Amino acid sequence: MTVTNKLAVLCVVGLLAGCAQEPVYLPSEINAHPKLYEGREVRIRGWVTLRVENRNIWDTKDDFEHLKDDFSHCVSLVGVQSWTGDKSIDGQVRTISGVFHQYEGDRTTELGMCNNSAIEVDTSKLPFRGR
Repeated sequence: MTVTNKLAVLCVVGLLAGCAQEPVYLPSEINAHPKLYEGREVRIRGWVTLRVENRNIWDTKDDFEHLKDDFSHCVSLVGVQSWTGDKSIDGQVRTISGVFHQYEGDRTTELGMCNNSAIEVDTSKLPFRGR
């Protein structure tokens, strides 16, 4: 097999491997069509806040700082409240996997939620995947 053929095979394998991965969404993409993702495992990438009464993932740090009345760029993180691991990922861009839920009706009372959309995080998978 020639070098060119080997490179072609490697490229095809690489493309197929890349296609097999689940897509990664921004919080605003999930919030735009929440019914599509309800109850499904999703991967969300964004700027993480793991603070007292603020456990969320935002599209960007700028959205967190400036969109105080527009929470469409944010998904709440449920299940991290009791996590005692390394919280140095606060203020970092991360990819988080979990089950998405859109809570309907009155705002769900959960201290730290930015809105009614949330991802149930499996804390056994923490710390979150890197940059």
